[in-house]
Amino acid sequence: MFNGALTGGIDLSGQDLGGAGMLTSGVYRFSTSAALTGTLTLDFANDPDGVIIFQIGSPLTTAPNSVVNVINGTSSN
Repeated sequence: MFNGALTGGIDLSGQDLGGAGMLTSGVYRFSTSAALTGTLTLDFANDPDGVIIFQIGSPLTTAPNSVVNVINGTSSN
């Protein structure tokens, strides 16, 4: 578990992850809570070093039937 603050990244505060469409490798920040009320796709673009980090200031709330699709990943190890 990483508890440090990361600098930079894309600020998604106030946006629903379900409306984000497709996210690629990077750091995504929410200054407060985050919500997922639909489908989010995480695209690793076949990059074995690809990493997606969510830094959320409060709880992540998910709606029933929310889905996270992971595509173009090379390994789950």
